Amino acid sequence: VAPAAAALLDVVAELARRGLAAPVDAGTLLARAAASPATPPVSLGPGTPTSVSDQSPAVLDRIRRVRDDQRDLLAAIRQDRVGSPTPSEYVEPLTGALLRSLSAAGRGDPALQQAAADDVTAQMRTLRSMVRVIQPAGTYSLGSSDAPLLLTVENQLPVAVDVTVALEPTPGVRASPVPVRQVPAFGSYQFQVALDVERSGQFTIDATALTPGGESLGPTSRLLLRSTAYGTITVWLTASAALVLVTLATLRVVLRVRAARRDRRSRRRRRPATGDVPTVDPQDTPAPTLEDEAPGNVTTR
Repeated sequence: VAPAAAALLDVVAELARRGLAAPVDAGTLLARAAASPATPPVSLGPGTPTSVSDQSPAVLDRIRRVRDDQRDLLAAIRQDRVGSPTPSEYVEPLTGALLRSLSAAGRGDPALQQAAADDVTAQMRTLRSMVRVIQPAGTYSLGSSDAPLLLTVENQLPVAVDVTVALEPTPGVRASPVPVRQVPAFGSYQFQVALDVERSGQFTIDATALTPGGESLGPTSRLLLRSTAYGTITVWLTASAALVLVTLATLRVVLRVRAARRDRRSRRRRRPATGDVPTVDPQDTPAPTLEDEAPGNVTTR
């Protein structure tokens, strides 16, 4: 009982130190009770507890989102080594801040509750921003259409974090899913992102570190990518054009050869063949005379 009472007094003292509770002596409390009427009973009615809650719906929705964000981060972090903070030791203190935003001290004052929720949201945003993709100083150059893109993720938290990297869709570039890797506390890890570049040129790509649950961690980094290699589509187009060109050239040569053969055949038909002896019809030969038959052409009378 003594430890529990001591813990209760410590909590009351902490509330008083933060200004969330004010100590009042018993005489003052009795005087107030005598001066004010009795507190009327509150009827919960048949509805759900949230329907009769005096908390602002906007504040409740904001706190639910912060709590979901906290659980996502809690599921992504790991104890880096013995002696380092555990995930619960590092993140669970924010649960107390969430509960304080719902404390009775802020009932009837939505502005105060909203300010408490905003404070927790800012703390979660600060924690997440400490895990990010390092912004490169220059431009990435790819020598081939399937060369991997190297991205470095830095972790400034005292706990290890399971991280993946997502690239925003960019025309001309297709990125493969990146597996989850553990980035050590106060360390970094280099991710290899498989790319398929469809054309040469310069691209702008946004990269973001994500938790395994798909929630963003640090801010988005903008990368400049220059590719001097031809992509798959360009290679296919070039190969197809070369094939068409070779086919047309071959067809033209075949047509020329055929035309030359036809020309040679036509020439052979128009002129006689070399070495041919002309033939003489016997009927066209004149009959020999007496003078032609006499030897020495001597005429005898």
